[in-house]
Amino acid sequence: MNFNRDLWIFNTDIESSMFLKDILIELISRFPLSQSEGIELINYSWKHIDAILKDDIIFHESPEYWASTLYLRVISILILKDFKIIVCYLLTIN
Repeated sequence: MNFNRDLWIFNTDIESSMFLKDILIELISRFPLSQSEGIELINYSWKHIDAILKDDIIFHESPEYWASTLYLRVISILILKDFKIIVCYLLTIN
């Protein structure tokens, strides 16, 4: 059974859906993200997973850990992408 199908793109049970909501609360309270951006970040980060259920390994860490990890990973990717674009631009103007 999938709870909150309107939020998550993967299957969940009640326990994992509540845990994901706790991660979402941490994301939007600690970082400059809206609720919809937080949902999008969680879905993007775990889009390759069919289901997150109560016995999943994500429960071995706290919602605070996951919020920081997911947010900082995306920021790192964006910075690296911008850096590559800048370097490519600088190489083409010489």
